Amino acid sequence: MKKFLLFLLLLITGFSPTWADKLKLHVTDMQNHNVAHVKLKLNYPEAEIQTTDANGYVTFDVPNGFFDEIGEQGMDIYLGYTCDELDVDPNRGNTYPYTAGVERHISQADKDNVIEVTFEHDTFLRFDFTQHLTKLQRNYLNGKSITMAVNYNDGDTATRCFKYNGEDQKSLFFKSDKSSYKVMCYVNSEYFGESGVVIAQWPEGSVFLPATIGVDLTKDRTPITLNSVIGIDGQPVTQGRVGDYDLTNGLPAVVRYVDKNDYNVRLSCLLNNYQGFTFTCPQNVANFDIDLQGKGRTIHTTLKDHNGNAMSGAKILTLKSIEQSYRYDSLLVTTSNEQGKVSFNAINEASNISPWKIVVVPPFEGYPPTEIDPRGDDTEGDTNIVIDYSHSRFINVRIKDFSSDAWKERFTNYVNYNVYYKNKDDGRYEAQYITFNEGNDLICRAIISADRNVDVHDLQLELQLQGYTSSEGENVLPYTINLETLPKGDLNYTIAPLEWKKVNIAFTATDEPYLRCSKFTIDGSSFEYKEYFDGNYNNAVVMPAGEHALNMRLEGNAVLYDYGTPQMFTVKKEDNNPQATFALNRAAYAGYEVTVTAPNGTPAETYSLALNSEANYNSRTIFLNEEGKGRIYTAPSADVMTYTINTYDIDMKPYTWTAKAVTGPQQKVIDLSKEYNKIDLSIKAHDDSYNYVYATIYWSETADALNNVYDDNGNNDSSVYEMGVSNWENADGSNLFNKSIYLPKGWICGYANSNNTQCLMPVTQLSENMAYTFNFSTFSKVTFDYEASGYGGRLVVIRTSDNKQMEGYGQLYAPGQYKACYIGFEENGDYYYIQAPSTTFTIAGDGKDMTVKLTRAADDDYIYVPLSATGTDSDFGALTRANVSVVYDGLFNLTEYNNNGEFSFNKLFTWKMLKGSYDYKVGYLWFENGTVVAHNLNGHLDVKDNTSVFNIDLSGVHQFSSTAITDMNGNSIDWEGHGLSVNSYTIIDHEGKAHHEVFYGTSYGLFIANGDYDVILTVYDENYNAQSIKAQLHVDDQSGKVATFRTTEITGINESLTTDNALQAQLSNGKLMLMGNNDTPIQLNVYSLSGVCVMSTTAHANDVIDLSNLQRGTYIVRLRQGNDTKSLKIVQ
Repeated sequence: MKKFLLFLLLLITGFSPTWADKLKLHVTDMQNHNVAHVKLKLNYPEAEIQTTDANGYVTFDVPNGFFDEIGEQGMDIYLGYTCDELDVDPNRGNTYPYTAGVERHISQADKDNVIEVTFEHDTFLRFDFTQHLTKLQRNYLNGKSITMAVNYNDGDTATRCFKYNGEDQKSLFFKSDKSSYKVMCYVNSEYFGESGVVIAQWPEGSVFLPATIGVDLTKDRTPITLNSVIGIDGQPVTQGRVGDYDLTNGLPAVVRYVDKNDYNVRLSCLLNNYQGFTFTCPQNVANFDIDLQGKGRTIHTTLKDHNGNAMSGAKILTLKSIEQSYRYDSLLVTTSNEQGKVSFNAINEASNISPWKIVVVPPFEGYPPTEIDPRGDDTEGDTNIVIDYSHSRFINVRIKDFSSDAWKERFTNYVNYNVYYKNKDDGRYEAQYITFNEGNDLICRAIISADRNVDVHDLQLELQLQGYTSSEGENVLPYTINLETLPKGDLNYTIAPLEWKKVNIAFTATDEPYLRCSKFTIDGSSFEYKEYFDGNYNNAVVMPAGEHALNMRLEGNAVLYDYGTPQMFTVKKEDNNPQATFALNRAAYAGYEVTVTAPNGTPAETYSLALNSEANYNSRTIFLNEEGKGRIYTAPSADVMTYTINTYDIDMKPYTWTAKAVTGPQQKVIDLSKEYNKIDLSIKAHDDSYNYVYATIYWSETADALNNVYDDNGNNDSSVYEMGVSNWENADGSNLFNKSIYLPKGWICGYANSNNTQCLMPVTQLSENMAYTFNFSTFSKVTFDYEASGYGGRLVVIRTSDNKQMEGYGQLYAPGQYKACYIGFEENGDYYYIQAPSTTFTIAGDGKDMTVKLTRAADDDYIYVPLSATGTDSDFGALTRANVSVVYDGLFNLTEYNNNGEFSFNKLFTWKMLKGSYDYKVGYLWFENGTVVAHNLNGHLDVKDNTSVFNIDLSGVHQFSSTAITDMNGNSIDWEGHGLSVNSYTIIDHEGKAHHEVFYGTSYGLFIANGDYDVILTVYDENYNAQSIKAQLHVDDQSGKVATFRTTEITGINESLTTDNALQAQLSNGKLMLMGNNDTPIQLNVYSLSGVCVMSTTAHANDVIDLSNLQRGTYIVRLRQGNDTKSLKIVQ
């Protein structure tokens, strides 16, 4: 039947309603439940929302004569339900208000009747919170988010989420026409836990649910009872909260309900005047106590404002994390008194206690919250903390009229304020900042804290605003301040952006009309140059009146004018429509105009020309035109510029040159066909090769630079260019692959890869029309005939010409001689041994496959040899472990696979060794009382029938317990004074090989034979750039216990008096008395003999410095007072 809207009916008939008739309804759901105590609304605007009674009845007022007007034909009404609860989509996590409705036809016959209305697709449920929960338990639900979920028998779930506000009952609709069998309740509460509780359940297939369900959040759950809370003073704590439980309700009490089977309870604890903490209860224990006695201390805090006055009313907050709001008053611990004093109890961290953060929030605007660490140096007794804002430096920028109506018409509320600075150690820091209002103005305040207030310099300030019209091309110039040195006290700046001018930005390039601007800068701030829809190139920037610098990046076809010399312009307050125009002047630029011929003799079209400088590592690139021409310009400077020609069309080494950026464009003609050689490469693959082939080519101007590129360390020479060659041509599908590459005159070598095998090219001088073939057809595929026994192992194949280890199974082998053996694993001994002796085989170069048979050694070919060490007497106690490399037959490293060659000497170790020749080398040694680096300690062992022990002989070497670094005169080195720190040292053996990079400052000892050695010290400067410093080490029988590395590259500290003045120091009983000028501070640094600064402080004449905490030993004390210095040696 046609549906009529009531308000339209009344409008058409011209009926002027009076509310006299009644529309009576009885509302039920799909399960015939009375829909009680819910708000419903009819579908005409004048109708008021009505609430059903306990039996589902509701009456709506309708206009007088309503039923007579609709007559027997009648009309459809729509009864709607909406609620504040959220319908939760469990699959997507979406939430939205839940609505339900039903349509019902009525007529004149229904005037005096009760009209039955059924929500045919909705289930109505009423949840009663009073049946099972006490009033106290219901209080724990107040303000909590509750989710009711109805689980249907087909696996679907309908959920409703609402905030509990203390009501006895809650009525909810669930949209469904399915039968249901379980209702669950979830509440985010520490008291009731976080897991869901089944509050109603029926056998699968049940159709009807009761209209009212009692909510029992304790059903089938274990109560966790808190018996007592004892404070740090041993007295009961009776105020505060443990979880959701209020301690004023008394103890013992249930503080949590958990799942029955397995539980690990963690409770948030907010005790009166205590730092907050999380307490972890004993696992699966239902009764517990919180005993803080001896696990905390009282913190006494003094607060001072920026003027040095007492700060009263400051809040001490405790938070689980700093991400929480500082204004979250429910976490308030206490507040400071009129004297700026405040005390609270801090908690020690323990296995079951996790203290929260402590934050001080000043009582007025303009001061940042400060996180404090209440642990202090004394964890046993009280701790005093002073927070003194008078030591902080404020960097203030006042933005005028920020809250005015005029501001809202022109700018957004976006403010980004950044302040960076350096302190005395030249470390770069970012200042914390806050914003607050003063009248219509906004104050942006950056705070440089007290511990960084000394010698603050190189301050960079930037404040960024945003205009409403920025999307249309209008930008706002950041407000910037740069100071190399700072005056004393606070810095205050004021800006009035509403007085700033909108300046149109444009450019002129009379001689080059096809240029476009991509970016421009004003006073160093970068902006994108945008083209409007009408085709005009015009941008606007809002900026203050005054002088400004404009620069532009202009681009065209094969031409780039990078940022040149900035052009100055002035904005005046009285200007109504100011404009700044950048006028291009080619003569004022540096750069190159190039013409490039490709290696094949044609113009180098689409080749790239890139520009890099020492100061700017970002590459600026253009592409050459069809004539091979291009132009690239930049600002003149003293920097050396690098220009690079490159292409992806062919495999070619990039062509580069360097030049200073002198004023005036320079011409350069580059003919790569004359400067480059073409090399035609081929790969003739083996019949068993995969189709994928690849090559790596090395190039250098000299042959010597290519001698070591095949080492295990690879190519580390910056003069060697490495080119990867792929995408080989194979037109006929044969085993022959071709590729041409282009390189400058010089020398090359390289290798091709096929089937995990390398075919090498020898070092060769380039020549015109050179060709080279990597010929895998001479390689042989080798099959190894051997059946492993025991508990696994591996085949090892070594090429004897260069001792290179091959991949083993399934590999192609180049012509040459090889040795192979099988290394097995002995499970009971937990080590590797030779299972099949080494076998020599030769690849003839005929490309034929071959089989190499490895024969397992007989049992009587082995000797079981105990591992031992002699000559280990040292200050480090007994030897417990050693790192030993053992090599069989001069080639096969057994210990490579055995815990990196580590063996324990504190247990009997017997090695199953095949008779034969072995070499060993000792690395690190671990003793009971320390670790030692063994340098160049090698040995040899021939295992024969009569071999009884594998002994590592450590006798005859010098034993150092520590290391030191001096200059050649034996003076300690002031590394800090040189701006350096020592990271590690490496000793070079007599063959020029490096052994064991050792981190300097570790407690490692050193075992080394007598002799003279080179040492490389790796040091870092203040910017963490690594440097190498050469030193020498002399070892003889008289060298003592300290290995001294002497260097000529750093000057040490001489212990003589450097100036004739009264600056002195005297040591007595571990205390150092300072003497000098009474008016000037004395800088005191104490160095170990290794040059490490172990103490640094500023003091005055007649001060006594306690050195008793220093370990016994010899130190260098360095004093500086004004221009006077004094260095002396002391023995502690």
